Amino acid sequence: MSRASAPGSYGDTAAILDVSRGRNAAAGITGLLLYDGERFLQAIEGPEEATAACYGRIHNDPRHYALRLLSQEEISDREFGIWSMAYRVPRMDDTGAFLDQVRGDVRGVSDDYLRMLFTGFTVRR
Repeated sequence: MSRASAPGSYGDTAAILDVSRGRNAAAGITGLLLYDGERFLQAIEGPEEATAACYGRIHNDPRHYALRLLSQEEISDREFGIWSMAYRVPRMDDTGAFLDQVRGDVRGVSDDYLRMLFTGFTVRR
């Protein structure tokens, strides 16, 4: 989880995704990225060396700050195996749709903590 250096910059996030999806696919990384205009929440999964390198790039990216690693563990099955990096943002006219979409994305996630992190992120505090 992190905070955007320039809140509301959805365009920058689209550019990040274009590069990330190609890199992730080549490295065998899958995951999900949520952005609510101020904060990012991301899950990355794949080979240990590839995810460590990906996290290092994320950590050094100046487009966000206050990066916190919420969980790191070895898994036997991927939770986000179909996406090189799925991306979700709330529609400003319907925040309930954001929650519904994320709930659908994590419906099959077996880890309760991970599922709650992503659905809880959709609720503005």
